[in-house]
Amino acid sequence: MSLADQLSGIQEATRTFALDRKKRSNLHSISLIYDSNHAATQDYDSIYLESFEALERLETLDKKFGKFKLSIFSETSINIDRTVQSKEQNDDLNKTIDAFLSLLAPYWHLAISIKAAEWPLRRFQMNVHNSEYFLLSTLPYYDQPIFKRVLYVVTKLPPMFQWLTGFKKLNNKNPSKHSIIKTFNDVEFYNLYSNFLIDEIKRNNQYRKQLVFFVSMAISTLASLASTTSPKLSELVPLSLQVSGSLLTSKDNECKISAYTLLAVLSSAVPLSKDVILASIDTILIHTANSGLSSQAFICILKLYQTIQSGSNDPLPLKTLKNLPSNLLFEEDSTFLELIRSSPFNNSFICSYLRSIIINNLEIDSNIFNTNLKLSKNQLKLICNDSIKKVISKDEKYPIRFTKLFNFISNANYDILLICLKSNKLPIDNLEMILQTTLINENLIKNDITNGKDNNDNDGDEIIYIKEDLETKLEELQSEFETNKSNIDSFLYATKSNDNVFHTLLSLYFKSIQLKITDNFLNVCFNSINSKISFLLRAATSLNAPIKSRTYALKLLNDNLKKLGKKIQTYTILPILCTLLLNESQPIRSNASTVIKTIKESNNGNNSSKELLLSDTIFGKELSAKLALISPKDARQFISNLIEFLPDIELDGKLFHKIFANIVSDRKLGKIVLAFFASFANSIDLPSVKLDLITIIINASRSIKDVKKLVVNLKFLKNKLSI
Repeated sequence: MSLADQLSGIQEATRTFALDRKKRSNLHSISLIYDSNHAATQDYDSIYLESFEALERLETLDKKFGKFKLSIFSETSINIDRTVQSKEQNDDLNKTIDAFLSLLAPYWHLAISIKAAEWPLRRFQMNVHNSEYFLLSTLPYYDQPIFKRVLYVVTKLPPMFQWLTGFKKLNNKNPSKHSIIKTFNDVEFYNLYSNFLIDEIKRNNQYRKQLVFFVSMAISTLASLASTTSPKLSELVPLSLQVSGSLLTSKDNECKISAYTLLAVLSSAVPLSKDVILASIDTILIHTANSGLSSQAFICILKLYQTIQSGSNDPLPLKTLKNLPSNLLFEEDSTFLELIRSSPFNNSFICSYLRSIIINNLEIDSNIFNTNLKLSKNQLKLICNDSIKKVISKDEKYPIRFTKLFNFISNANYDILLICLKSNKLPIDNLEMILQTTLINENLIKNDITNGKDNNDNDGDEIIYIKEDLETKLEELQSEFETNKSNIDSFLYATKSNDNVFHTLLSLYFKSIQLKITDNFLNVCFNSINSKISFLLRAATSLNAPIKSRTYALKLLNDNLKKLGKKIQTYTILPILCTLLLNESQPIRSNASTVIKTIKESNNGNNSSKELLLSDTIFGKELSAKLALISPKDARQFISNLIEFLPDIELDGKLFHKIFANIVSDRKLGKIVLAFFASFANSIDLPSVKLDLITIIINASRSIKDVKKLVVNLKFLKNKLSI
């Protein structure tokens, strides 16, 4: 050890006690608990015993306090004298006291903490030798009585805390929040506290009050400096990002939430570079797994992405994309979708997300196209061009997977699709051949559906795009109709072969809508009224079909039921129609309501007719024979009761459950109708319809006694279907 070091050690060791007797007495009289007169009379033994007892009580809150029994709270600690210890020994002592203060920090609101702190204060003068750390660890309590006591015992403020001098002179008054914020505006102090917090996080000694304090001060500071365009802001950004990184990598959830808040504010206050934002997003995603904070993390990601100044529509990096919960991002009931919809400024994220999926050959989640998200023309154009380049690429083995994406673009803005096809020199017919489908623009049938016009009516607004050879297209489609004639009695009977035929015919149905030849389609492809009615009803309930094509199917169903007149009882399809009254789409509920009214009109006074629509074949002969069909009289009564409330249901589909439950509460009619619906629920194999029927029955079961066993079985089946 050099002579300079020896002299420095001697100076440090004798700093406290190189005083006259009176000053040493004053130093001993400084206490966190007692007034100076009483403190001056205490001996070390009594101080130690009282503090040691408090330490043991703290150990019940955190076992880590126990380790100090071997150092600053050991029985021999009474004999430790700074004046005779070496510099290294005093340095170790200071580090131990700092560690104790860190562990004690969350508990300053407890009396036992103050009692425990009394020993290192009185015996080791931590108010002198550990003053900066003492103040840093208690600063979150700046507005509490304990901080006044800390100001009192710290006889000489360290350089970075000279701003507290005025408060100390004012009888150790608590500093104001404004003064704290003003202090954090100083880059050196911000740096000091930031590094202090980072060290605390590394040791897992952070606590909620400390995190809330720092985030609050940091936000106020950033907002203050941003409003004045202060040059200090650029110096605080790296420090804030460094703290955010430490908070994000912590395993503590409150640290992560603090980081999300800080990053969101920082990115709003300062234009961060795109690289910094993407790096922050990657860090969030990497350290969010299994933390239960996916929603909060995603909010922060969206906030960050909104602040990208340039290239916000560029594809997401593959690394970022893979870390996103891609399979959940656009599910209808997911919180992620709700968050995305919460702001139109999230469109850039959606665009980047979709473009990244496309160019990286990843599977496109079909749920995306059911979310009604709005994209700008430029964003649609970028997505469309990426998609076209992919489907015409020799490397793309399954171009059909882009069908829903192109339908999405077509319905969003058909003109953009045509512009992109033209710029890529790809005729739309060629694209349809590649996708093996006809691209449906839902606006094609807008007038037909809303105005109730026949598909052969001629409207000036109906033509959305022009086919190069319409006659050839019609001939080709007519040929397809002939080739795909069906002899299936009921498409509601779901077998593998029936399903295959249905999906083939559904594609032809879409094409017939575009070319306005649905009458030809129905007349050529179906050999019986049962086949035609069942197809249209299944098309109306097909969740994967465009809403307007489903609505149009109901209009065609209504037209065909009217043609039957009173020759056939048609109430056999009532349970399936009722599931459409639950649909979220108002046009579907409205058109289903119209069909129910038509059924009532055609069945009025028709008791003599013995022929029931689809009664023998609706679910195949075996299952159809087991259906608990109701009588025409009961059917009319049920429909009459229901029709009274149809206008309300058209406005709000959720009302159907309450209205249905009220109808079946009738002692006589209730059980008959419930059995009718239950037999359909038991027999039909179309998952969405089956699930809706089961839900209807379960919700209505409270109105009828003696159905407990049925309800239990249906609940089990519903849960199984929902998995």
